[in-house]
Amino acid sequence: GPGSGNFSVEGNIVNVTSKVAIESLVRKILDNEAQLGLVSESTQELHQALDGLQTEIKATQPNAKRINGFLTTIRGIAEKAAGSLVAQGILYELGKIMHLSAH
Repeated sequence: GPGSGNFSVEGNIVNVTSKVAIESLVRKILDNEAQLGLVSESTQELHQALDGLQTEIKATQPNAKRINGFLTTIRGIAEKAAGSLVAQGILYELGKIMHLSAH
């Protein structure tokens, strides 16, 4: 149901804090992607999730469920690369965003 770890959605609008946090997360991942040492399938999956996120947060009415799905995908990929400091940083940011969004 609503509020089960989804974005705080007020009239289906993802809160601004989440948007800003997601934008900076996307940038951070793209800037440091090389250091994640991902296999090509993961890279492809990661890019799809990042594209999806960017599309959603630009939408007039971002879809909280889809955003959560993309974040979950990114978290799974970062967990596979957890040996890298970059991945740890990404997981930390993700944790904050997903916590922000779970009301």
